[in-house]
Order: sequence, then structure tokens, then C-alpha cells
Amino acid sequence: MAWDRFTGHPVTFEAALDHGTLDLMEILQEPEFQELVELASQICGTPTSLITLLDAHKQWITASVGTDLTETPREVAFCAHAIKTPNIFVVEDATQDPLFENNPLVTGEANIRFYAGIPLNPPDGRPFGTLCVIDTKARTMSERERAALAILGRQVQTRLELRAKQKKLEATLRENERLASTLSESNELFMTFMHNAPLVGYIKDEEGRMVFYNREMANRFGVSVDDWIGRTDYELWPEEMAGKLHETDLRVLSEGVPVEIIETTTDNKGGTLHWKSYKFPFRNRRGGMMVAGMSLDVTADVLRERKLSEANRQLEVLAATDALTGLPNRRVFETRAGEVFAEAVERGRPLSFVILDIDDFKKRNDRYGHAAGDEALRVIGKMLREVSVDGRLAARIGGEEFGVLLPAMSSAEAARFGRRVRRALHDLDCGPMKLTASIGIATLDATAFSWQRLLARADDAMYEAKRTGKDKVLCHGELIGRLMAETGGTMMAESAA
Repeated sequence: MAWDRFTGHPVTFEAALDHGTLDLMEILQEPEFQELVELASQICGTPTSLITLLDAHKQWITASVGTDLTETPREVAFCAHAIKTPNIFVVEDATQDPLFENNPLVTGEANIRFYAGIPLNPPDGRPFGTLCVIDTKARTMSERERAALAILGRQVQTRLELRAKQKKLEATLRENERLASTLSESNELFMTFMHNAPLVGYIKDEEGRMVFYNREMANRFGVSVDDWIGRTDYELWPEEMAGKLHETDLRVLSEGVPVEIIETTTDNKGGTLHWKSYKFPFRNRRGGMMVAGMSLDVTADVLRERKLSEANRQLEVLAATDALTGLPNRRVFETRAGEVFAEAVERGRPLSFVILDIDDFKKRNDRYGHAAGDEALRVIGKMLREVSVDGRLAARIGGEEFGVLLPAMSSAEAARFGRRVRRALHDLDCGPMKLTASIGIATLDATAFSWQRLLARADDAMYEAKRTGKDKVLCHGELIGRLMAETGGTMMAESAA
């Protein structure tokens, strides 16, 4: 019996060896996998997200958001079903699914209603776990959420493969170092070892001339084991490339310590190769300084990392953008609102917030269908994207509600902006029903002690514009004036607050 170092639970060696559970669990405890779980939860809008591993008897939870569970029996795990499918496995309402309606994770305290999981597959194709999102409410998963979860699943899988490969390489290098130490006194055995090593190996003298390289290096560059003897990097590679290689060699010699570095060369066809190089100094029998190195071709890994970086960039866009309108979403709006509010207060500059809400949006949907409502949202989104200049930010912050941040704009300037938007809406062609909106504006003053309060004031002004006839622009100051007139001034303090 073994004890798992992360969960503290006993694990049989048979179970631990199934898919290498202990090694996988160790890798998946690294912070980058927790960050991917948190991103999955944010993009899919679920309170819970997990990375799980499955052995013969248990489901192990290695990274999670929204739960303290570290394991469950395999027989109740939704993920045990997800790994049997080639793509995303979705359960929209577990209480209505014959497969799960009596599952203790559904009927018990966990109260699972919605589940979506993407299987994780190693290079041999045998699934070992999932990335999944979970909710206590039944829901339908959008195509955008499915695409994002699939991208994140590939990232978990690729990063896991890279970590496993790195561990294997480190083990190989340790073994090679042990063998090199043992064989150093026997030149014949040393040469046999070097020429059969799966890595590129070489030795250079203090002047940078090649004095030895192994058969693997000769084969990789299409030369014999003697062709490059006596040559320097400047005779073998393009000048800029050679300069960087020689600079590393000089560093090893001057500092007298081993160096691990990513280097670049060309192959015998002119293509670019990336190497993970381990270089170290030593003295030969005559006392001369030498540089020895072993390099592993990591070109495929470098290209894979570049694809992952591009996928990360796409995920950042997905996480920050409303898919229908192309505008930033509420999360981006609130983050930026806090920043511009703090800056305006610190520098004593004007700042206005605008809330725009489409009039009769439900009537539009009911009468002409949801496609008509979506088209109205897209049209307004396109118009508001064009005003997001000079520090302004427009975003979709609710169903048919939009927000605009107007740094350095006074109340009068913001009102003129709102009226221009109102007139522009009248000119838009958006189907058989006229497109109008109620617009509320609030401007920073001494009583607005937070951006949330300023936003709430703009919201109040918008609702008053809607209540008093719609298709209007109303500033919060006008709303205060109306309240004072209606109540004889008794509500002044309450409204200002």
C-alpha cells in the first residue's frame, strides 16, 4: 500500500500504476493547470470546474474550482462516462437523464444538475481523465462555450505531455551523467556511449573549434564524423546564429559553470531547428579549457508552444468579448470602470458613465422572433464599437443593456454624446420595428464615492427615461431636480446618496 502525497489517501500500487496516476497527479498539481480550471469556469459561467484522473476504482480530483472534494468512487463519476466519448460529453439536466437521475452526486449534497466534460488522451489514445465544468442549475451549453472547453482540454493535454516528456528527458540526462562518470577512464567505452546516445553530443576547444561530435550529430546534419573537426561555429552556421552559439560557449568558459539554454541552428536543408542544450566546461589532460555539450531537438515542442500561445490569445479574446455584438463584456467594463474612476478622482478630471437600454426589446422578440432581437443587438454593437476611441469604452453589460465610459467628459458633453447616439439610432435600419433606446447619464461629483455608485446613478436615470416615455436621454442631475420638485426637496439627500 502507498500513500498519495497530495490527497493523503492510501493508494494500491496496482491502482497507482494504472495510467501512471501518481506521476500524472504530481504534474497536474502545478499552478498552470489550476489557472486553466479557473479559466474554464469563467468562460463557461459555471461555479465548478475540475481536472480529474480515473483509475480502476476512483476518480481523483487534481485541480478544482468550487469544490473541496479530492476523490469520488469511479462508479458515481460523470467523468467515467465522459472518457468513453470522442468529443464533449454534456448532461444538461441530470435529474431528467435516466443515466444519472438516481446518482448520489445528483440526489445528494453535491446537487449536480449540469455537466460538460472533455476527455484527456495521452499519445497512445487511451483516455485517463477529463477537464469538466459543473453547475447546480440545469442549462444549455453554447457553441462558443463548447469551443472554449475543447481548446482548454487540448491545452491541459498538451501541457501534460510536455511535462511528462521533460521528466523523461531529465531522467535520461541523469542516467547519461552517471554513465559518463563511470566510462570517463575508458576512451573506447566513452566513444561507444557517445556514438549511440540519442542526443547530439560535441566538444569544442577554447578557440571554439570542434574537436569531437557524435554520430547522431553527423547524421542530423548529413556529414561524416570527421567533416567538421577543426571548424568553428562561424564556418558552420549563418553569422548571427554562430555569434549567439559562440557567446554561450564563452559564458560557460568564463563563468566555469554548466549552462542550460535553448539554441537555434539550421538543418542541412536550410530549415530552422531548436535545441535544448546542456553545456559545461572541463580541462583536458594538457590543462586546456574545453566546452562539452549535449543537445536535444525540441523543434516540435517550440512549435507546439507557439500554437498554445496563439490558443491562449484566442481564449483571452473569448473571455473578454461578447460573441453577439463584438463588444467587450461586463467583466471588462467593470475592470476598466474601476481604473478610469480611480484616475479621474486622483487627477480631479471629469468622468461620465452612460447606460443605454433598448426600448420594447421583449416586444420585438415576441412579435418578430429572437433573430430580430439579436439583429438589434448586433446593429447597436457595431455603432458603439465606432465610438470606442480616445479612451472611451463601450460594452454589453446585460441582455439588452449597454454601458459607455466617457473619461474627461462633463455632464453637458456626455448629454450631447447621448443625444448623438439617440439620433444615430433613429437612422439605423433594423427591420420593421423602430429602434430606440432609453439613455441614462451620471457624472462624477463629490458625492459619488465609488464607480459602482456612479454606475447605479446612470442606471437610475435610464429607468426614469424609460418610465417617462422612452426614447430619451436623461442625466442624473435632471432626475434629482425632478425628485426635488415632486417632494419639495425632502428627497434631496436620499437621491444624492
